[in-house]
Amino acid sequence: VVINFLPVGHTHEDVDQFFSRIASQLRKTGAESVKDLLNATEVSMDPQPKVVLIKEVYDVRSWIATNLNEFHGHRQPHCFKFVLNKDGRAVMFNRNWSSNPWCPEEEASVVLKHLPDNNPLFCVPNLAKLDSE
Repeated sequence: VVINFLPVGHTHEDVDQFFSRIASQLRKTGAESVKDLLNATEVSMDPQPKVVLIKEVYDVRSWIATNLNEFHGHRQPHCFKFVLNKDGRAVMFNRNWSSNPWCPEEEASVVLKHLPDNNPLFCVPNLAKLDSE
């Protein structure tokens, strides 16, 4: 898995255009229910996106929390690569920019101390965090 982050000030990409079109559609039609929001999202652009309501997600954060190694020195890099090393353990490589080489293997961070013994549980929705204003 490779993840690249854009520098500050350069994040106005396709996703901004996507949400701008949804916002424009909502100004026209409004949405008083989740179903209305899904419909407004679908008709907000052409070709129409496939909109799916996700009812459950896994709580991966809690699942790996006690097994996750601490990471240090990863604030500056903008690019991260997660791979399995020769021992079958997930390791994280980093680099400042996509034009730079990846850090050497001896500087890669092992992600997990060990694999969790169980499967992740589903997240319980927390509607208290929902801003409905």
